[in-house]
Amino acid sequence: MNDRPNDFLTPLLDNLPTAENPHLDELVASIGDCVPDHATAQLEAFEHAATLVPRTGEFRVLDLGSGFGKTKAQFETLNPVLRWNGVDIARRWDRRDRPLARASRKYNGVRIPFHRNTFDMVFSKQVFEHVRHPEPLLHDIRRVLKPGGVFVGSVSCMEPFHMASMFCFSPHGWKTINADAGLKVTFLASGIDALSLGLWHFNRDARQGRPFKSSNLNIAIDALAERGDMDWRRANVLKVLHAGQMIFTAQKAY
Repeated sequence: MNDRPNDFLTPLLDNLPTAENPHLDELVASIGDCVPDHATAQLEAFEHAATLVPRTGEFRVLDLGSGFGKTKAQFETLNPVLRWNGVDIARRWDRRDRPLARASRKYNGVRIPFHRNTFDMVFSKQVFEHVRHPEPLLHDIRRVLKPGGVFVGSVSCMEPFHMASMFCFSPHGWKTINADAGLKVTFLASGIDALSLGLWHFNRDARQGRPFKSSNLNIAIDALAERGDMDWRRANVLKVLHAGQMIFTAQKAY
């Protein structure tokens, strides 16, 4: 249960629904095979990606939409011989940081400037809602991944317009377009829920606890499983159904 109760959480917990969402069965059938069947804490994209990085041995990561290169140091702390590269549509990295500048490249939003079968992981945090041509880019992610490599990160599901965003993706739609590109989604989970994310965009000073760590609607859905209204797989699917941002892993076949 939330360790920082707030005024927005109380009415949710006091008014838990007694009937299931009418679309839950359909979504369970679509994504139930890649949603955890046990209690899970709310995830953040890098936190999830870090669990998939080996702590020894060669490993190459591409940060797709790397911005100022924040993840370079984060990934390199996980594995001393890990090699990081970043791409973005504009040169947003600090050119005074020579190792970062050498590791980063500009691209056109569709064609990734690296050879086939280069990377063990492509990481993408809240990028695809801004991508003008998401399906061709997914195909190119598959091209640069090694056999068995993973595409990992987060994407908007139900998030208000921000920073010229183009799309929001349903969990069923995200799984479908990844499959069309030859990437099998193996993991889906909710990040911040849509209710809390919408309120955060509306008023960032609203006192709703720590929404990017443990958001209120996710806590309320956990309470449904805790009182025995549904099993944890259904609860986790319900959280994804109401997600503002979604955490994912997709894999290229060996």
